[in-house]
Amino acid sequence: MRMIRNLTLSVIAAAITVPAMAQFDGPAPLSWRFQASMGQATGSPLVDGDTVYYPNGGRMVALDRETGNKRWQYPQVERIAGMFKGSPVLFNGSVVSAADNKTIYAIDAKGQTKWTYNSSEPIVGQICSSGRYIVFELSGSKIMAIDGNTGLAGGGAWETPYANGSGMLGGIATNGNDVLFFNYRSELVSLDITTRKANWVVPLVSVAPASSPVVANGLIVINCGTAIVALSAETHRLRWQKVVTEQLSFSPAVSSEAVFAVSVEGNVYGWDISGTPLSKKPVTLGGTLGAVRPLAVGRKVIVPSTNGIVNLVDVEAGSILWSYVIRPTAEYAAALGATRTGSSGSPAGGGPAGGGPGSGPGGISRGSTQVEAVVTVQASATPTLSGVTLLVPSRDGSLLAFDKTTGVDLTAPKVTLVFPNPGDQVSPKPPLQLWIKIEDDASGVDISSIKIEIDGVKMDAKMERDGTAVVRFSESGKNRLLSDGRKDIVVTVSDYLGNVRMQKFALTIDNTLAPVKLPGTTAPNGGFGGPPGGAGKGGGGGNGSQGGVG
Repeated sequence: MRMIRNLTLSVIAAAITVPAMAQFDGPAPLSWRFQASMGQATGSPLVDGDTVYYPNGGRMVALDRETGNKRWQYPQVERIAGMFKGSPVLFNGSVVSAADNKTIYAIDAKGQTKWTYNSSEPIVGQICSSGRYIVFELSGSKIMAIDGNTGLAGGGAWETPYANGSGMLGGIATNGNDVLFFNYRSELVSLDITTRKANWVVPLVSVAPASSPVVANGLIVINCGTAIVALSAETHRLRWQKVVTEQLSFSPAVSSEAVFAVSVEGNVYGWDISGTPLSKKPVTLGGTLGAVRPLAVGRKVIVPSTNGIVNLVDVEAGSILWSYVIRPTAEYAAALGATRTGSSGSPAGGGPAGGGPGSGPGGISRGSTQVEAVVTVQASATPTLSGVTLLVPSRDGSLLAFDKTTGVDLTAPKVTLVFPNPGDQVSPKPPLQLWIKIEDDASGVDISSIKIEIDGVKMDAKMERDGTAVVRFSESGKNRLLSDGRKDIVVTVSDYLGNVRMQKFALTIDNTLAPVKLPGTTAPNGGFGGPPGGAGKGGGGGNGSQGGVG
């Protein structure tokens, strides 16, 4: 046995799988978006052939992978007395999923109950399949294995749960016929499901419960706090380890070609499968953080971030190839907007994520009260890749499918001058700003293509996370105060599939007028430094900027 020293290993409750023969190498248009209810998905969708299984609140739905049309829902009428949680697994043609009502459901391909297992204790974390068993963790540091065909204990399955005397940190993962978990003694334990005995134990200096081991390509890959460690799945000996200078979050993402990790600061690192760095420097997400565990696709990685953007990152090239902003459904935005009002610093108020992780809203500051507008929504779980179709579950309960073959985008981005109104007469004095909303819900706005000109002079702009380009003027900044007279504003932008929009607006500048009042403020220069939903030093929008323009 080989001891790995001076490492901090961690595990979360998740079963990690690696997509086989899946390709997603660049921007793709939105093919369809499914919205069943306000029920939030907490797990990744599961694909079997041309069917997508999606846990949506108190129901499991089966969708056509090409069209997004619903084939069936389970239960057919009333929802279960609880919420499906985690990602479903496929077992002999049935979809198996756990819920927070201490029940595991097995549903056949027609949407009918095959079996249910009722536990006397809460089921925690992600269920796994191994051989003939469904394996899962119970509260109190226990593991249980039931027959995957019948849902029964005993008869070859376990009669009673396995209680680990040394406790358990995080969740479990499977490696062949073994269950992997960490105990409170900072040991990685491999438990044989058949014998209920440990095959091997790797002692570690310490373990932090924030990430899960990933079993793929003959490796066990682990997030070790400030390092990524790869063990041999067969011998549990060290293959390689790579240390970074910051804390890593979530489980590593692994494909057949590469390993990726995202830091708590929003930097994306990558190594090939042998441990060689893909680049000398990580790729930054531009001040935002990862929202869920990333998904490796070949030598690239999909990273959903806390500002509601899905990013395709090429670490080798040091660039973000594609960024798609997830807009909330109208139902979700209306419901959340009606309830998310509170004082700054409260769970409903401001903060680094503009309202807290998962909400996606930015805010407008009015004194000490944060009034929030829902402008983006985060991914709720790791995306799933099936062939060339990328499936992204979001926190509003919807499921988005991106596909180059079935999705069509022939429309250029929409450009709107939000403030001031087109044709207005305004003072050039601070705090005059231009708020230009740029949207493309098909393939996404290519931020690098945005060009904003006033009378032929290129302006510097800041792209906020709600899709608004903000042009600020000052006596000493890049954008100088405007002179009197008519000003022609030309905005040129394209989406990721090359559809170009050139939009023209006009304003009249009059130095004799009083300074403008920005929306959401009570004084010309008070309280708010950006558009609704954006970042700004004056308001509670927080760190939501997407990047610079120009």
